[in-house]
Amino acid sequence: MTDILLKLDNKVTAGFIKTDNQLGSLQASMKQVTEDVNHLKLSVNILEGDLNQVKQSVIPDLETELKAKIKALEQSRLEAELYSKKSNLLFFDIPSPIGTEDVEETLRGQLQATMPNTENIIFMNVHRLPTKSTIALAP
Repeated sequence: MTDILLKLDNKVTAGFIKTDNQLGSLQASMKQVTEDVNHLKLSVNILEGDLNQVKQSVIPDLETELKAKIKALEQSRLEAELYSKKSNLLFFDIPSPIGTEDVEETLRGQLQATMPNTENIIFMNVHRLPTKSTIALAP
């Protein structure tokens, strides 16, 4: 019987040793996981700080720069539009002859009738703009 108790004691002792070794391994793994989690927390804190810095300094600077560029482009577009229209002259209430019309000759005749020395004016484009009443009559 002593043999059986001795064998049983050896098996129990071996089981405790094995369990103790596994527990030590688990504790080491748990310590490594804890260190990894702490390292990740630190990394997240650093990244949050970087993100806040970007939100506070970089984004407003970029927004200001983009707004300035948009304003400059709008100004440039307006200047180009105004430049393209700088030579436009609009004349109103010039009667239209019946039938086909040479708009430039009609305009020259009207100008010469109302102002002297207008025969040397150079016209690039001369055309009539439709009025609301002529648009409504168009088929």
